[in-house]
Amino acid sequence: MAFTVTRGGGYGRGLPMNLEAIEAAAVLSKVVGPWQARQAKHIGGKAWAVGYLERLEEATAAAVKIVDLPAELIHIGACGSLLEDPDGVPVECYQELFVTADANTARCECCGVYWDVARRRENAITSAWNVLAPAPVVVRALATQGVRITPKHLENWQRLGHVSQQCDVETREAGYRVADVFRVAQRMTERRRN
Repeated sequence: MAFTVTRGGGYGRGLPMNLEAIEAAAVLSKVVGPWQARQAKHIGGKAWAVGYLERLEEATAAAVKIVDLPAELIHIGACGSLLEDPDGVPVECYQELFVTADANTARCECCGVYWDVARRRENAITSAWNVLAPAPVVVRALATQGVRITPKHLENWQRLGHVSQQCDVETREAGYRVADVFRVAQRMTERRRN
């Protein structure tokens, strides 16, 4: 699970922090610790060396597999292409797709299928278009699509009348409609460009 921490008490750009990566690094350090240059020649002759090598390879593979997601990447969902298993049964590819914010296409690392990034982003936003959610949830959801706002932006936009909180009739929970926030964020981005 990835979290974001900020420099200097909340000011500046967020730094990605992946707790799984930290744990994997700790495990790798624990396994590699005894593997020092002066001991390497002695380990080869020991009966337990094969098991130790397997542990070392597993720890290294885990550390390589779990890498912090750079802030410049956006998540565009699971691949979803249909593949056939060895028995010829169709199965869905569940590989998660990450791309840079300016990418036009994304290639699945698992099955090799290419996807149109703009269409995937539009589908992701459309699927949550009318959902009401609290400010932090809306901020995180839009961030996965490369739209960077903060809860403070929402407060300011609400004060200025650009967006308003609504109440879900069934759950009675107040929140912002994702579509409304997305539209305002796009307008504000256009204003800054001009």
